Amino acid sequence: GVRAPVRVQIEKRGRTVSIRVAMKPGEELRPAGTPVQLDLGDREFYVGLGVCAHNDKLTERFNKWAAQN
Repeated sequence: GVRAPVRVQIEKRGRTVSIRVAMKPGEELRPAGTPVQLDLGDREFYVGLGVCAHNDKLTERFNKWAAQN
């Protein structure tokens, strides 16, 4: 089966965007892949996460989230 992380962090510092994940509650975040360089300038931008249940009888919901500047 596919395991989904219980926590995801998306961080942008300058032009570098990185993602870190924790697979279990209480586990420390660890890098997920290689950071990427994006030239977004000073423009406003949005970040989104797609969630899919693969079950048409189930609706997935986020129950905890936080945004930090």
